[in-house]
Amino acid sequence: KGFDWFEVGPANTFYSFNPVEGLRLRVGGRTTPELSKRYYFETYAAYGFKDERWKYFLSATHSLNDKSIYKFPQNYIRVSQEKDVTIPGENLQFVEEDNFLLSFKRGNNDKYLYNDFYKVDYMHEFESHFSYELTLTNRTQSPAGSLYFANSINGQPNNISDLTTSEANLTLRYAPKEQFYQGKIYRIPIPSPNPVFTLNYTQGFKDVFNSSYQYEQVHAQIDKRFYNSQFGFFDMRLEGQKVFGQVPYPLLNIFRA
Repeated sequence: KGFDWFEVGPANTFYSFNPVEGLRLRVGGRTTPELSKRYYFETYAAYGFKDERWKYFLSATHSLNDKSIYKFPQNYIRVSQEKDVTIPGENLQFVEEDNFLLSFKRGNNDKYLYNDFYKVDYMHEFESHFSYELTLTNRTQSPAGSLYFANSINGQPNNISDLTTSEANLTLRYAPKEQFYQGKIYRIPIPSPNPVFTLNYTQGFKDVFNSSYQYEQVHAQIDKRFYNSQFGFFDMRLEGQKVFGQVPYPLLNIFRA
């Protein structure tokens, strides 16, 4: 729903449910280019009636090229804070996790993480469709539902209430001839036969804003769509990841399922 300079939604996130939060109600919105083409703000608040916890998100974005941050080429800096729940290993690109339809899942779905993020992003796209993004993140994770953090001290189990990490992340992406479905305050890449290359490097820092782990992580990915005449198409993704250093399992590569 839009009100010229501010849009409320998405509507399919107003109501959802899961085993940890029970009934979850959420409302949020974001400013539009009618307010400013240089400054953008986004927020939401959510409440779970089972865990009786508030969740929220706040962000402020400054466009550095006097264009909408939703249009190509992007060039902006964003500061954000988020406190919410996630499923370990889940990384949805275009669908909000509290989309009502995603509340329906098969099997046991009671392992969650409470996350508290502080993040600074810098995104720069070029006309060649090469882009880089630099992200600084401080994150605290704590287990929820049937999930727990534990190690062993002198052979005795030791429960850990949370873990904190501070990271610097650099993402390089090259998508030759990429096109988009372009809306006023969104854009969605159009799959094409051209491959998309992504390389991601993460450096974790110990003893920075209460962080506890020093590590490195490299992730490479190639996406490509193949068209097969009357048989339609299929999408291929090749990816690999390596973690250097000793880290607890929430920081390892958790495969999507």
